[in-house]
Amino acid sequence: MNTDQVKQALERELGMTANRLRELGSAADPKQQEAVARTDEPPGDSMDRIQTTETREQYFSSKELLTERAERLAGALDRLRNGSYGVCAECGGAIGWARLRVIPEATTCVRCQARLEPRRAGRPLPVPKAGADDVEPE
Repeated sequence: MNTDQVKQALERELGMTANRLRELGSAADPKQQEAVARTDEPPGDSMDRIQTTETREQYFSSKELLTERAERLAGALDRLRNGSYGVCAECGGAIGWARLRVIPEATTCVRCQARLEPRRAGRPLPVPKAGADDVEPE
């Protein structure tokens, strides 16, 4: 992949994320918009209140995740401009193209990310061999 292709892919991902954020920002269903915006006790029985609270939580969670992704993608475009895109922020090595294709905003190589992720069920995560994801397919 060349720099122009990477830039286009990042801009496309950022555009799609921004569109999804805009969609969340202006809910089409007035009832949904009202339920999300309301901060007082919702009317109805306990099941209605639970459903309204769940809807509100899902909305804010989705919006927060999309905002964070947009910020990471913008950061990736900045790194592309300054020449540090594809360089692991932890070890300074190359982030493999396979990883960047799947997670274009990645800031760490697979090996460092595996080390940084929390341990699952009390067992350490397996650390990939060096260079495992660094090969560019033809």
